[in-house]
Amino acid sequence: MVEKDVVLVEEEKDSLLSVSLILKFNGYKVTIFKSFNEALEKILAFEKESSFYELLITDIPVSRLANKDLADKRSKLNNKFPIYVITDFVDKKILKEHEEKGFYLIEKPLHPQDLLKYINKTFKE
Repeated sequence: MVEKDVVLVEEEKDSLLSVSLILKFNGYKVTIFKSFNEALEKILAFEKESSFYELLITDIPVSRLANKDLADKRSKLNNKFPIYVITDFVDKKILKEHEEKGFYLIEKPLHPQDLLKYINKTFKE
């Protein structure tokens, strides 16, 4: 199995550790950032050299995704890879709006097998 590069953005230590371990145990290479802005800045810097990351997973609040700065930075990536947002509440209307911007919302609680199902589906497409 070829290692896939996944970016994990998580502010909460416990979630960070558990999601990171699930991904690493299942053969994914994980790069961790503590803020969404920092992650996007690094991704944009790497993107100039080559296509480095293939997926971003974060647990930032959906309300922060509406931030114009985040949307502008995301658009610079030309939707080259998906961003999964793990959240407490998914409204169908909000889900559709964010998917059009390249953000895919996953409702909590998220079980390890569900996370892997989403990720494996992404890499099969």
